[in-house]
Amino acid sequence: MQKKTISLDEFHELYRLKQNYVSVANSYVQEWEKAEDIVADSYMYLLENIGHIEVENPNGYFLGVVRHKCLDELRHGKTTRKVQERIYENIRKADMEMLAEQDVNHILFGNEVSRIFREQLAKMPDLTSAVFVESRIRGKTHGEISSEFGIPVRSVTYEISKAIRILRKSLGEYLGLAILLYLAITRG
Repeated sequence: MQKKTISLDEFHELYRLKQNYVSVANSYVQEWEKAEDIVADSYMYLLENIGHIEVENPNGYFLGVVRHKCLDELRHGKTTRKVQERIYENIRKADMEMLAEQDVNHILFGNEVSRIFREQLAKMPDLTSAVFVESRIRGKTHGEISSEFGIPVRSVTYEISKAIRILRKSLGEYLGLAILLYLAITRG
């Protein structure tokens, strides 16, 4: 076979097979909505590069794009989980030390972190704050939040990352502690 650029007609043919690609992506990531997002990103990549990519087999090439995006998602998720586990372990250790010492400085520090966290949540756009609280405080899945607010899962992900960027600017490495303190206050 000879290499050629992917035409718009070939793109439409690949798009017609969307559910097949979503099924393949789902076999990797085990979450249908995430699989749909990955395939949508793959189509966007292909569309942005149409006319520049030379391939022998458009179907095989696109399947490779979907597969690579799935693997990237799995790597990112694994890394994120490891980082979160380390942060939560450090927070638990710090929390235990605070409880053991009952040091006034720690209590004042915790109150200050909690105050900054609440202020930053209040300054955020309503949707950003609400989505963040539903995800990180109430532990809801992206799919549940998407249904509750009537927004796409990708918007849920975007709003959460936006909230984290805002909070990280004010709290830095104490963001995890702030979430735990907020949980203690709201559930206590």
